[in-house]
Amino acid sequence: MPTINGKTTAKLHGDTFAILKQSKNQAAAFKVMSKMVVDKDLYQIYGGVPAKPGDRPDFFKGLDAKSGSNKVDWTVAETMLKYPDLPNHESWVPNIVKANDLFSKFRKFMDQTPGLNMDKEIDKLQADLDVLFKAAQ
Repeated sequence: MPTINGKTTAKLHGDTFAILKQSKNQAAAFKVMSKMVVDKDLYQIYGGVPAKPGDRPDFFKGLDAKSGSNKVDWTVAETMLKYPDLPNHESWVPNIVKANDLFSKFRKFMDQTPGLNMDKEIDKLQADLDVLFKAAQ
C-alpha cells in the first residue's frame, strides 16, 4: 500500500454530479442522472469503481477482460478506498476546471498535430496555466 510520511494514502476522489438550480431542463436532467448512477454498463465506460459494493465484482471482471494476460489483484484497489487522500490531490489546484480544460485541449492538439515543436508548445501551456492560476489568487 502506498504511504506518505508513514500514513497509508490513496490518490482517490469521488466525482460528483449535480443539476444546477438555474438549469433549463431539470426534470430531464434528473431522469438522465438517475439512470446514469444505476447503469452498470456505464461503470466500464466511465471507469470509476462502483459505490455499491455488490456491483464491484462485475466491474472488476470487466477490467480483467481489458487486462489481457495480466493478473491484477483488485482487492488492493478496494482496500485503498478506506484511505482517501485528505485533502484531495486536486484541492490544491486553483481554477481546476479551467486547468483541466486546458490540459484536455493541449492533449488533443498534441495528439492530432504532427511536427509540433513540443518545447514551444509546453512553454505556451505553462504560460496559459500561469494566467489561470494567478487569476484564482
